Amino acid sequence: MRDIATSGLVADFLFGFGALFAIINPYGLAFIFLDKTRGLSEDERASLALRVAGYAFVVLLVSLFLGSQILNFFGVTIPALRIAGGPVVAATGWSMLHAPSGPAGPHEVSSPDHATMKRMAFFPLTIPLTTGPGTIATAIAIGISRTSSLDAMFQCKREFLRTFCF
Repeated sequence: MRDIATSGLVADFLFGFGALFAIINPYGLAFIFLDKTRGLSEDERASLALRVAGYAFVVLLVSLFLGSQILNFFGVTIPALRIAGGPVVAATGWSMLHAPSGPAGPHEVSSPDHATMKRMAFFPLTIPLTTGPGTIATAIAIGISRTSSLDAMFQCKREFLRTFCF
C-alpha cells in the first residue's frame, strides 16, 4: 500500500476541506442556529444539531458522488455549473452582507414542538443555510475534479465528510 502522503489523499482532503469549509462557514452559521433555536433547551439543540449534521452529510455525499450524473440527466454541463456556481456564491454573500438587521432587544419566543423541530432540521437549517446552492455546486465541482484512483478518492471524501459533518 502506498504511503498516504504520496497518494494524493492528503492534498485531496485539504483541497476539499478548504473549499467547503469556506463556503459553509460553520462559525457564521452558529449564530444563525442559535437564533433559530432560541426557545429550545440545550438537549433539544444538541439533538437538532446532530440531525442537521446528518442531513448535511447526506446532501454533501449525494452531491459529491451523484451530482454530475444528476446534472447530466437534466442536461446541465459541468462548465455551466462552474460558471453559474460563482455568481450564486457571490450573490448569497452579497445578500448576507446587505441584509437588514433585526430589531435589537429581547424577542417573544415560543418553544417549538418536536414535529416543528424535525421539519426545521431539514428546511431551513440544512437546506439552504448549511448546504445551499453554493455548497452543492462546490461539492459537485470537487467530486468531478478529482482524477486519482477511485479507492483513494472514496477514502478522501469519506474522511472529509466524517471530519467536517461530525
